[in-house]
Parts: sequence; C-alpha cells; structure tokens
Amino acid sequence: MIPFSHSCQDNFHLGLSKSCIRTMENQSHMLTTLYRAAECTDTAVSYHFLRQTSM
Repeated sequence: MIPFSHSCQDNFHLGLSKSCIRTMENQSHMLTTLYRAAECTDTAVSYHFLRQTSM
C-alpha cells in the first residue's frame, strides 16, 4: 500500500495540490480518499472532488 498521507502532505507543502488530487484519484478506497481530500486541499477543491466522486 502506498504511504498515501506522507506523499499527500509532501505535495501539499510543495504547493502541488493538483498532484495531490491526482494521487487521490488513483486510490481505490473512496472513503479514505474523501478524508484525505479534506486534509490536502482547500474546502472548495475538496467539495468539487467530493461531488465528482459521489456521482
């Protein structure tokens, strides 16, 4: 399993939020992805990602 939270935090600190989202989209665990989305991105992007995932 990929150390998701670590790579996600690294991307966030580097300002690569798009890479962070791309990493989340590759995860197969939706609930984990949604929770990580809230940690890695701002509210607007998290909401957008939530809407895409819930469809």
